[in-house]
Amino acid sequence: MDRRDFIQKMLASGLLVSSPPLDLLKDSDRHHLAWLRDSIGIFLYNDYIRGFKYYEGVSLLAQLKPEDELELVREYDNPHDDYAIAVYWEGHKLGFLPSQKNEVIANLLDHGVLLESRIVYTQPEAAPWEMCFIGVWVLMPSTPAFMQYLEWFENSPDAGFRKRKEYGGEGNLDKKEDKDPINFGEEKEEWEDYPYFMGNDEESV
Repeated sequence: MDRRDFIQKMLASGLLVSSPPLDLLKDSDRHHLAWLRDSIGIFLYNDYIRGFKYYEGVSLLAQLKPEDELELVREYDNPHDDYAIAVYWEGHKLGFLPSQKNEVIANLLDHGVLLESRIVYTQPEAAPWEMCFIGVWVLMPSTPAFMQYLEWFENSPDAGFRKRKEYGGEGNLDKKEDKDPINFGEEKEEWEDYPYFMGNDEESV
């Protein structure tokens, strides 16, 4: 099953939570989501996919590339997690967003907030639970007033994201040294250009 067939299947079931291509929607639905053509993605979340070795993640790892689009699917009937969000690539289930971090994201999705998810990087030499690192962005309308606000905020020296280590900041100086295995500034050079804001081209919607 290719990505478009998978998205159509999820749309029919009402479970797709990431932003679908507009040409796959019914006319009545396409009208309500037309704003996606001129939207911007605001960074929300990043982490490794969990359950990677229990689904198709490990077997597909060699095919997964940075910037590949992912589908996020809410699993309302998951017996282990009321807020379960599965991660799919080209119709193949890779695993889940971590259960200890998914409640807020699930609540956003359940209230109609649209997301975009992509692979940031893979590391085949790592343990399965650290093989695939992904990012998630909230999609927002790129109205002139909102874009002006984002430009002002992004350029502000006091913007909160600038204090975070992955954006070159020093983080919380009163906090103990981060034990996360990722050293954003040294081991993963691609983090230097990791986007806090992501524009949405028409093809992706």
